[in-house]
Amino acid sequence: MNTPEGDRKLPAIRQYNVRPLDYRKFVRTNDDIHTSINLCPVTTAFLSTPQMQRLRGLKQLGTVEHVYVNATHTRFDHSLGVMHLSERLCKSLQRRQPNLGISNKDVLCVKLAGLLHDIGHGPFSHIYDGVFVPAARSDEVSNSEDEWCHEDGSLMMIDAALKHLGMAVDLDRLDEPLNQVGDGIDAKAFGFSTAQELIIKRENIITSRDVIFIKECILGGPLSTFEKFVGRPKDKEFLYDIVSNRHCGLDVDKIDYYARDSRRTQQGSSEIEIMFIEEALVAKAVCSRPKKCFHCQHCGRPSLHLMICWPMKLVVKSMEFFKTRFAMHSKVYTHKTVKAVEYMICDVLRLSDPHIKIKSNKGYERISTAMNDASAYVNLRDSVIDTIELSAEEELKPAQSILQRIRSRDLYKCSVQQPVHDLAGEEVWLQSENQIKEGILGIDCQRFAEDGVTTIKISENDVIVEKRIIHHGLRESNPVSLMRYVPKHNLSEISDAQIRDLPIAKEVDEHYYESHIPRKMLEKTFRVYCRDADPKKVDLVRHAFYQWYHEQGKEAEMMTTISPCAKGKAIMLTQDESDDDDDEEEDNDQNLVSSQLKIVASHGGFKKRKYLDSISPNVK
Repeated sequence: MNTPEGDRKLPAIRQYNVRPLDYRKFVRTNDDIHTSINLCPVTTAFLSTPQMQRLRGLKQLGTVEHVYVNATHTRFDHSLGVMHLSERLCKSLQRRQPNLGISNKDVLCVKLAGLLHDIGHGPFSHIYDGVFVPAARSDEVSNSEDEWCHEDGSLMMIDAALKHLGMAVDLDRLDEPLNQVGDGIDAKAFGFSTAQELIIKRENIITSRDVIFIKECILGGPLSTFEKFVGRPKDKEFLYDIVSNRHCGLDVDKIDYYARDSRRTQQGSSEIEIMFIEEALVAKAVCSRPKKCFHCQHCGRPSLHLMICWPMKLVVKSMEFFKTRFAMHSKVYTHKTVKAVEYMICDVLRLSDPHIKIKSNKGYERISTAMNDASAYVNLRDSVIDTIELSAEEELKPAQSILQRIRSRDLYKCSVQQPVHDLAGEEVWLQSENQIKEGILGIDCQRFAEDGVTTIKISENDVIVEKRIIHHGLRESNPVSLMRYVPKHNLSEISDAQIRDLPIAKEVDEHYYESHIPRKMLEKTFRVYCRDADPKKVDLVRHAFYQWYHEQGKEAEMMTTISPCAKGKAIMLTQDESDDDDDEEEDNDQNLVSSQLKIVASHGGFKKRKYLDSISPNVK
């Protein structure tokens, strides 16, 4: 039956209960690193979401407090610090180089990227995304989330925070205000204004493109739905290097957490590297990482970028910054006791995973899958172990027993710390942690218990193998080689130069600061932990490792002795680097078999086998 045109009912337009943003209300908070941090209305709005408040329940350094008792600061503290430094660096560039065209909304967006960069972090620092989730995924038939990292979680949680505020990104209308999808802040007034303006200007309203820009700053690259940066044009690409520097790795995130972590763990070494903030400038430079740069990969060659650069006077300061990185990883982040507690927490989470339910809007998620659902992930904090510990479920008894050991300081023991310092060690390093573990378990060794009857043997569950690598930021290479510096005579051109006229910043030759360069950039160490704290078991694991390690080293050195060219010219038994001697070295392979074997003392009465070549007087 046809209805008259006038009687047709139009679909109702849903009305949301929205409130205006008080863009003239600024607040201030204190901080033990930066003294005072100002919060604008937009940042305050994000801080008022459950997604940001969740960071109060995540310790920045995870289990480090078990070694350094004051290391109890949170991701929330760190996020405020990164936001503060992001704004400070942006405003410094805006003031020193006005021709870059950095707008106040650019400053706001970069500041928000600093605030939100860790909003997707899991519990216990990097245990969740770096250890637990990969281990849990290895037990599953499907491992589609193996590549998940906390940056992916941050992108998801930003959308969840916006939704809590009643807004969402519209990919079809990038330059329009955010979509209004629920009660909350009025999307058409979500932005900033000056004290003199009574009404917010349209160009100051946050758009979908701005939110994509914030996400790109956090991710350090384009979003998966785009092939290139869409948040800001090419002439503002330097803004992407402030929070997460994709070129050299020196950014405000690291500046804040090195200072903050040092303050809580290493007294007297917690100064903010403010020179990298105040002296930063933008110049042209050839890409320092063309193989990882999506733009250079597309071009097929290293190209010129507008980069965050520094004056040449900060070269030595830069090297010191990366030395701080090495020291913090060596003394704090990978301390043997810190790692022992990390492995215990990981075991607790794995044992509890099938039995703990994290509440979500769709029902519940497991601990290992909570990061796939923002409504569940917002409920996952460090306090999950309290839930496990206080549960009455019988299935959680094994996890609770490990937590009781942590409370009683009955920790996993580090049986072995073996640095890699020779070719034999490098050969053994090529084996995976699982292969090393199988090798240790393959050693037939046992001991008698105190009663003299019961035998102690190593079981598969006793052994944890860690191949620890710490470096200065670029593995075996010098990380300062990735940074670009402006010569002193070009600094006067910076402030008034148009973008097309900016000077070229270059890498500084190492001989200018060679006395400050570490002799070794990377350190490799084998670590073996024993879950059983019984001293006899710990000692047995140690002896089994060294027996296996020496046998592997013997095979590696025999292989090198018999065929020094088997793995390429990098392995030589003489100090002569001349290519003309290659044939002569191959002819002498049989003579090298007569190298003398010398036995020297080792750990626990075992023997380390070391080959001393007596063929050439040049070999030491």
